[in-house]
Amino acid sequence: MNTMIQANVETVIFGDRFAKNMVYYPVSGSPQVIKGIPVFDKEMAEDGETVVDFCILRVMASDIERPEYRDRVSIRMPSGSFEDWYVEQILGSDGYIWRVKLYQEKRAKL
Repeated sequence: MNTMIQANVETVIFGDRFAKNMVYYPVSGSPQVIKGIPVFDKEMAEDGETVVDFCILRVMASDIERPEYRDRVSIRMPSGSFEDWYVEQILGSDGYIWRVKLYQEKRAKL
């Protein structure tokens, strides 16, 4: 049964129709190309006045052993350019799919 579920996750959910190729840069380890499903949204920042972008990313647990705070993910945006997002919160896993919340870098760029 587990083999069948894993096969469905890989072919149906993470097939080319829904998933995008992206580069995952773990804080400790080597970068790797993975498939993920990013869902972008906005929320109110802690100051209560600023709206910030965030992303809920779903990745196969077989691709990422365990996401870590501040892992970097380079995602191709609809414009065609790549943008870096960082793991802020690990929302959980069902054993097949990790869900993580990503934010863009908040520090000023020089």
